[in-house]
Parts: sequence; structure tokens; C-alpha cells
Amino acid sequence: MTGILNDIELWQGTRDRDKSSFEQLFKYYYRFLIHYGLKHTSNESLLEDCVQELFMELWEKAPNLQIQSFRGYLFQSFRFKLYRHLERIQRYDSLQENSAEQSAFILSKEDFIINDEENSEKVNILKKSVIKLSKRQQEIIYLRFYQNLNYEEICEIMQITYQVSRNLLYQSIKALKKDISPAALLPLLIYLLEQ
Repeated sequence: MTGILNDIELWQGTRDRDKSSFEQLFKYYYRFLIHYGLKHTSNESLLEDCVQELFMELWEKAPNLQIQSFRGYLFQSFRFKLYRHLERIQRYDSLQENSAEQSAFILSKEDFIINDEENSEKVNILKKSVIKLSKRQQEIIYLRFYQNLNYEEICEIMQITYQVSRNLLYQSIKALKKDISPAALLPLLIYLLEQ
């Protein structure tokens, strides 16, 4: 499964109670959701529970659920579900952070792996610069460049308007340019030019 058309077809199959379509959606998106969740928490068993719970709910509600963008809806629903679980855990453990918005959004080193040793120094500089960004800026960089989500999907996931998402991404890239040379930003800029 590679495109939006397949998502639409598989979602329609799921709505029609086709278990094979549902299973394909689950298998395809499972690793993406876990990887996205690892940016918010390192508790893998919690992430697995959230993904399974989300898909169980999707299966139950599928016949009556109208979705325009399956991927956007899925990531947004997963994010809300994860935040609700994290909030409960934080309250239970009496942690100081009371809001899921304050949960750590961490870009791991794996997000920046490039096989070419020549670029490893640039990647380290980029990683250090990204870590200096706000959590929302880090998240929009991750969703746009590492998950290849479009602005509409990002808006759904982050619950922001289209213009806010564009402004946030622009400000994030502008902040990165202050820290590092344009050459180190080349992979991001090439991606932007292709859009």
C-alpha cells in the first residue's frame, strides 16, 4: 500500500466489514504510529495498547464513520488517545506536568541517520539545531519531513489552521537557518522545493 487511493479503498472495505482491508490498514500503519508515539514517550507497551485500542474503536465505528483523510484522522486520533493516557499516567504518578502538550517530543538520532559519512557532521549540527526549537516546531518538522504529511493532515493532527501550520513551519525553518549554514539545510530545502 503506497498511496491515498489505497487508503480510501481499504477504508471503504473496512466500512463494509472486510476484515482483510482492516488488517492491511492495521499492519501498514502500526509501525508508523509506534514510531510517531516514540516522539512523545518511550513507553512502548503504552504505545502498543493505544494503537490496538484505536484500531478496535475504528473497527467498531467504521460503518458509521465518514473520514476525508484516513491518514490524517488516524494520526490525530492516535495523538489524542496517547495524550489522554499520558495525562492519566502523569496524574497517577503525581508528576509536575499536567498537560499532554508539555509531554516530551523528542527527535531521536534514528530520525537523522544518513548513510553517507560525509553528511554525518551536518546531520549532527541539524539535530542540535532542531532540539533547540520549541516542541511544536519540532513536531511540525517531524510530521512534514519525516512522515511526509501534507498541511491539511498536519492541521488535523496538531489542531491548528492551515495558515498557522504554514507559518509555524516557516518560522521553524527560519530558526534553523540562524543556527546552521544553508548547506546543512539542503535536504529540507530540496524537499520544500519539490512540494
